[in-house]
Parts: sequence; structure tokens; C-alpha cells
Amino acid sequence: MTVAGVLWGTIGPAVAYIDEHAGLSAVQISVWRIAIAAAVLSGFWVLRGRHRAQITGAVGRPSRPLVLRCLAIGVVTTGYQLAYFAAVASAGVPVPTFIALGLGPVLVAFGETVLFRRRPDARTLVVLVAAVGGLALLMVGKPAEVTAGGVAFALASAVGAAIAVLAAGSVSRRVDATLLNTLAAVGGLAVLAPLAAVTGGPGTAHDAWSVLLLVHLGLVVSVVAYGLYFAATRVLAATHVVILTLLEPLTAAALAVLLLGQSLTPAAVAGGALLLGAVVALRGVTPAEPVSEGALVPVEGR
Repeated sequence: MTVAGVLWGTIGPAVAYIDEHAGLSAVQISVWRIAIAAAVLSGFWVLRGRHRAQITGAVGRPSRPLVLRCLAIGVVTTGYQLAYFAAVASAGVPVPTFIALGLGPVLVAFGETVLFRRRPDARTLVVLVAAVGGLALLMVGKPAEVTAGGVAFALASAVGAAIAVLAAGSVSRRVDATLLNTLAAVGGLAVLAPLAAVTGGPGTAHDAWSVLLLVHLGLVVSVVAYGLYFAATRVLAATHVVILTLLEPLTAAALAVLLLGQSLTPAAVAGGALLLGAVVALRGVTPAEPVSEGALVPVEGR
């Protein structure tokens, strides 16, 4: 999950570069990203099905309700990402980032307590406070604007992210993580494709770096990082998973310093250290639930 958080931290710089050099909007970039991921993951399952004789494991199909839940996770994930983009467009980066990413762990901890009767222990609560505090310090000093629309979209993003991670935790314990990633990508594409169609189409990128970054977003960020994320939700408590996602803004800040020559305020440096400390403190946590291979829903060709 730590690797996934770091890889997600490359999204911001990549999107900024593509927007500047290829003129693609956040929606258009998201369409390309998810389309590449859906194509690669779907191709994987086609090849896996053709070689099922060489692959050990039971053969079967996940139930229709389970497939629909996987698709719904993709829809919700896409929805909260679009809400975050809208919040940033309305109010800049700092305030939406703090609301969307800072409120998310609090909502997830509350959801785990109410829905699953799994109250976070004292260690997790301390880590949670440290992580959110580190995020706040990381945002200090950046140009900020508070608008009603920006706050509303950021709140919607936080709620959507909490729903998605709580749902992924239960679903990922019943289905192969790669299949879940595939169906989630298809669900996300079902939302983005019509949206892109009515807002000018998917667009095209002509310079080599923009094309490479689109491929990076599709293969590395979506296929690899989300694959790791869904695998992590099988064995980690949802609160721990969402705390580790806070590595995303920390990585983005580090890349801004290394690649763009930006400087960090002392408060931001302290916030980054606090975030890293929170991540280190999560090492060795007890998994949410032991999961056996027999608990997974087998898939055809497996």
C-alpha cells in the first residue's frame, strides 16, 4: 500500500504537464488513463482464459451481485476523483486537498466503527491525528482560496473516497484483486466515456512526453498502483489503508521540489516528517481479518 501511495503522488505532476503541453482537461486525461487500464486488464483476462489449462485453481464465475459491486466501486472511485478535480478548479489545491484527504481517514474510521463494529485502537487514533496534522502543515504557505463550490466538491470527494475504501475492503476479500481492478476500471470508463463525449471528446496528445505520461497514468498508476491498493484492502483495516494514501500529497510535494525547483516552508517540512512518522508507525499492524484463498471467489481461467 505504501508503494501505491507513492505512485499516486505522481498523478499531480503528470496531469499538470499534460494539461500544459497537450491541452487535455482533467476529464480527458482521466478517460485516457482509465481506458488504457481497462484495455490492459481486460486483455490480461482474455489471455488468462486462453491459457487456463496451464493455470492451477478452481474454475467458476463470481456472482452477478458481486460483479455489480465491483463495477460500483469503479463508479464511486471515478466520481470522487472528478469531485476533487472540480474542487481544485474552484478553490486551488490546498483547501480541497486538506478537506478531501484529511477528512477521508476520519470518515473511514467512523464507518469501520459503525458498520463493521471494528473500533480503531489507540495506536491507530494517534497515527490518524499525526497524519492529518502532517497533511495540514504540508499545505501551509500555499496560495489558498475558500469557495462554497470548492468546499462542497471536496466534501463530496471525501465522502466518496470513504465509501469506496470501505466497500473495497469487503469485496476484495471475496474476489481476486486483479479482477476487482478490471471491473472497477470498466465501471469508471462507463462514467467517463459519456462525460468526455459531451465535453469535447477524449482529445489527443501529440508530444512524446505527454503520450508517455498518459501511458504511465494508465499502466503504472491505474493497473499497478490500484492493483496493490485492492490487494492491501484484503489484509489491512480500511483506516490504515486510507492513512497510507496520504503518501500521495507527500510524494507530489517531493517531486515539486526535485523536478520543479520549488521550495518547502519549515512548516511543510515538519508536516512531511510527521506524515512519514505516521506511516512508519503503521508498520507491523495487525491485519484486518485473516483471509484464506478459499474465501476468494474463483474466476474463469484461473
